[in-house]
Amino acid sequence: MPNIYKRKSLERAKWTEEQLKSAMSTVKDEGLSVRQAGRTYGIPRKTLERRKNEDHKKKLGPDTTFGAAHENRLVRHIEEMQKVDLHLLEMICEP
Repeated sequence: MPNIYKRKSLERAKWTEEQLKSAMSTVKDEGLSVRQAGRTYGIPRKTLERRKNEDHKKKLGPDTTFGAAHENRLVRHIEEMQKVDLHLLEMICEP
């Protein structure tokens, strides 16, 4: 007899964003423990711990080659060159 597949996605995250925010504010402001706040608001303890220590948010994708400031300067330069009708791609790709 084959196993019956049961979706797990419907059982996850049964709390709302408001509950999560109020639980986190309770932990930060009132000094309630993460475990106690998890029980009170019905949110898993690990979720609250992860959100509490969220100083280092995970980024998707690889690291960037240029910094944000350098990339913005490069974008502005390309836009200025296009305004004066200097097409950089045509110059680079000349046969």
